Amino acid sequence: MTSTRRFSTALRDYAREKIERLGNAEILVGIPSYLCDNSIVNVIKTVRKGLDTHYNGARALIMISDGGSTDDTRDTANAYDVKSFNIEKIITIYRGLPGKGSALRAIFEVANFLKPKAVAVFDSDLVSISPLWIKNLIEPVLNGYDFVAPDYMRYKFDATITNSIAYNLTRTTATELAVDRIRVNAICPGAINTPLINFGNPEAMGQMFDQVQPWPNHGTGADIAALVTFLASDEAGFVSGSAALAFFVGCRRSGSFLFFVRGTSLSTLRPSLWLTRTSYSLSSSAW
Repeated sequence: MTSTRRFSTALRDYAREKIERLGNAEILVGIPSYLCDNSIVNVIKTVRKGLDTHYNGARALIMISDGGSTDDTRDTANAYDVKSFNIEKIITIYRGLPGKGSALRAIFEVANFLKPKAVAVFDSDLVSISPLWIKNLIEPVLNGYDFVAPDYMRYKFDATITNSIAYNLTRTTATELAVDRIRVNAICPGAINTPLINFGNPEAMGQMFDQVQPWPNHGTGADIAALVTFLASDEAGFVSGSAALAFFVGCRRSGSFLFFVRGTSLSTLRPSLWLTRTSYSLSSSAW
């Protein structure tokens, strides 16, 4: 019988010592990485340019939280010099279970210590990232918002960050709001035959579904709506902090998430939606 070793921190000693020497930062940008030596430098360059362009003079840290890449990801990232007096860069292999969850844990541990005014996270294999993305994610937080979700077209299964953040955000929010009898649940749709992924050709997409799922019918928007209706109803009165999966064996999850606030109110984590602490008061009354 084997046991999984648990760590009290996702940071290694050398990373923690460097963070302690840094002391503080106004902006923290985290980049979870794994086997991305062909794209990591582009992401770092773009982040640096975005910080220089929109937050010139602000003390910032770019943190690459790597999952133990066996290619040249860390060497490539380390070789790139940010050439800035106010921007630091740190590259570390996180400790813990492999995956973006542990990478994010390491990034947020650094945020907890440095107490930055804003934290942004970008995937390491982004190709279309631009310097404006940095401003679009950070500026609302500096202006008082608590959470910012990006709005961009992406490959339908490119949702590693979204999956990790959305599920943990659901559990945490459900725990915090339970005392007020407020339910918070998430829906994780799989490959649903909608215009978002079939690009106007549902028949062709249906043929692809037939090859990857055993269920004879294809998921539709109506199926997701039925799940939304159930979770928002009194019949789901004892369901909170859950991530309802809406896909069949053989289908990969797409990572779109729907957030419920105060039982019957629905907020969708979609383009340019900024969730604030006060947004809860905009939903329907509590139970």
